[in-house]
Amino acid sequence: MPDGRTRKVRLDQISENDVVVAVMGPTGAGKTTFINAATGQGDYLVGRKLRSRTAKIRTTRYVHPAYARPIIFVDTPGFDDTSKPDTDILRMVADWLVMVYSRNIKLAGVIYLHRISDNRMSGASQKNLRLFTQICGDSAMQNVTIVTTMWNSVREEVGTSREAELRNKFWRTMLEHGAETARYQNTFNSAWEVLDRFTRNELSVLQLQMEMVDSNQLLRDTQAGIALYLQQSLAERENSIRRHRETATIENDSGQLQQLDAQLAAIEETRRSFYESLETRSSLGRRILKFLTCF
Repeated sequence: MPDGRTRKVRLDQISENDVVVAVMGPTGAGKTTFINAATGQGDYLVGRKLRSRTAKIRTTRYVHPAYARPIIFVDTPGFDDTSKPDTDILRMVADWLVMVYSRNIKLAGVIYLHRISDNRMSGASQKNLRLFTQICGDSAMQNVTIVTTMWNSVREEVGTSREAELRNKFWRTMLEHGAETARYQNTFNSAWEVLDRFTRNELSVLQLQMEMVDSNQLLRDTQAGIALYLQQSLAERENSIRRHRETATIENDSGQLQQLDAQLAAIEETRRSFYESLETRSSLGRRILKFLTCF
């Protein structure tokens, strides 16, 4: 059992001497579980259910006996939280990041958790990852570690195959910009193998912090804000068309069905182009234009 000291802290109690590490990822990926393990709090299985247990940002200071500086863990809710809309989650995360950066406190690292037990990359997981990349930006990727969890729920060869696919497809751009990957094995020592690099890292400023503090942008005008708005707009438009399609199917209106199917295809192409623009980091203007010219 670790013999370090743990206590909850407020934002105004965080100092420049602290090593600040944000922990992000989808609901159920094990964010709180990871922090509990790393701080020796005992409950290593909090994240087994897919209902969010983190409704707000929580900060915990832990003094590890082997490290000179305290670690601040920042536990954040996922963007698929069942109790809050994604816009509220983004606002909460943005407000915290702005306040801490305004006090000249920078992050030593960001951990993004992903369940290796998932047999596919769900829509919610892809949305979380895309928003995460827009919050961090390319320049902060050298301070990001993508941590896979729940290895005890899969055979190692299955998990290794999934990990390779994720690295080659979904995480490729992040890794090209300096992000690293690690496996978390549900132990204190495993958690600190992940955290060790952050105790030596150069501090980083996230893209969202630079946009809102240095460039004085509104949240809705940031890359993360626009990404969330466009994803929500596409989803709402798609749901509306599908409802109309159900009616047209009942009424056996083949002409209307053909038009609606064409609109669904256009939405899917817009979504594909938008996601591609995120991968290639094309300009916001081009992303907006791609979205607007389809409707």
